[in-house]
Amino acid sequence: MAEPDLLEQEKLDEIDPLRHLRVDGEDAIVPTQPPSVHRQIQTLSFGSISVKLLVDAGPGCGGVAWPAGEVLSQYLVHRGPEFMQGRRVLELGSGTGLVGLVAAQLEASKVTITDQLSACTTQV
Repeated sequence: MAEPDLLEQEKLDEIDPLRHLRVDGEDAIVPTQPPSVHRQIQTLSFGSISVKLLVDAGPGCGGVAWPAGEVLSQYLVHRGPEFMQGRRVLELGSGTGLVGLVAAQLEASKVTITDQLSACTTQV
C-alpha cells in the first residue's frame, strides 16, 4: 500500500505533470505562467471540416491547439478523405486531439487519440 504522501504526490502529478520542473528563482526550467485561456470553446475550420475544442492553458501544455497540429490537420484535409480511408491513426501526446479528430472526420478506419490519463484517453 502506498504511503499517503506518495498518493498525494501522484494526484498532484496528474494535475500538473510539469510541476517538478517549475521552481522559483534562477533554477526554473519551466517558468510559472498563469493560464491565458481557461475552459473556452475554440472552433477551428479546415476547408469543409470544423472541429470544436474545449481549450485550457492550465497545467501542462496539452490543453491548447498548437500550430503544428493545425498545419497537419490542414494537410490531411488538403489530401482529402481518399487519403485517410482505410488508414489507422494513432495520435500520441495529442493534447486536444485535434489531428485525430480531423482524421476521424476524414473517414480513417480507426483513430486512437492518447495523452496523459487525466487529459485525454479516447478512441474515436
